[in-house]
Order: sequence, then C-alpha cells, then structure tokens
Amino acid sequence: MNGTSICSESKDVTFNPDELVNVSPNPANNFAQVRVNSIAQYVIQWYDFAGKIVTCPVVSNSSNLLVFDTQSLDEGVYTVIANNGVHAGIDRIIVKH
Repeated sequence: MNGTSICSESKDVTFNPDELVNVSPNPANNFAQVRVNSIAQYVIQWYDFAGKIVTCPVVSNSSNLLVFDTQSLDEGVYTVIANNGVHAGIDRIIVKH
C-alpha cells in the first residue's frame, strides 16, 4: 500500500433533516450561520454542487451555532451536513454575492 490508507469503517447514522441542522440566511451573501439543535459535538461538512468538501469545522459541545464567512465561496448551491456519529442532519443553502 504505497503510503495511502483506506477508511473501511462503517457506522449506522440516523438522518433527521428537519430537526438537527439549520443554515441561515438563505440565500447567503457574506456569512451563513449553522445551528444544530443540541450541544453535542458535531462535524459540520459543506459540499459544493459537485460533491467536493469545501470546509469541515468541528462544533464544540459548548456551542450550537457556528458562523461561516461565505465571501470566499463561489456562488451556487451548497449542502451542509452535521454529523455526531449517531445522528446526522442535512440542509441546503444558496450562496449569492
């Protein structure tokens, strides 16, 4: 295996798109807020239209709100996924400058 590794772990994750994550404002111009409904630790992943991850911050268990600077993102539709390893939520946002 010439210096590469493969992640083969699988885990059941329950998606609950209506209750777990909310991204606003929509459309976003200069910033977007990602709010999760609990204070557990989540990984927040942003995907562009092509499915490429554009940022992946971790929310600590002391905060359920994270603010992103969207000025550096291209205009378009982004999918935001919040995942804590057990539950995951999904929301979409339009970035328009």
